[in-house]
Amino acid sequence: PGEAAVAIDDTLEGTGRHLVVWRFPLDPGVRAALDGRDVRFVRDGAERWLTPVSGADALRWTLEAGWVSPRYGVKLENQVVTASGELQLPHRMTCLFSTTRRSDAARLADARGLGLE
Repeated sequence: PGEAAVAIDDTLEGTGRHLVVWRFPLDPGVRAALDGRDVRFVRDGAERWLTPVSGADALRWTLEAGWVSPRYGVKLENQVVTASGELQLPHRMTCLFSTTRRSDAARLADARGLGLE
C-alpha cells in the first residue's frame, strides 16, 4: 500500500539486555545521509528512504566507511548504515524502504496494511 517498496520486519529473540547492531552495507554507487531518524539514499539522482516504523527509537543510527569486493582482488569503498543500541530482548524492529519520505502516520498505515503492526 502507499509508497512502501520494501518492508523489513526483524525480531531478535532471546532474553536480557544485549548490545545489538544492524548493518546495511550499500552499493558503492549509493550515497546515504541521515535525516533525523530516517536515512536518505541517492544513486544517479534517484532518491530512496529508509524510514523506521517501530522499535528503532532505542537505536543510534550512523554512517560508517566500509568496502565491498565484487570479485577477487577488487576492493571498492562504500558506506554502511548501522543501527546499534543496548536492547532488552526479544526486540522487534520494523522499517520501510520507499521512494518518498513518509510521514509517521503514512509509514504506520503502510506497515499496518502489510500486517506488520
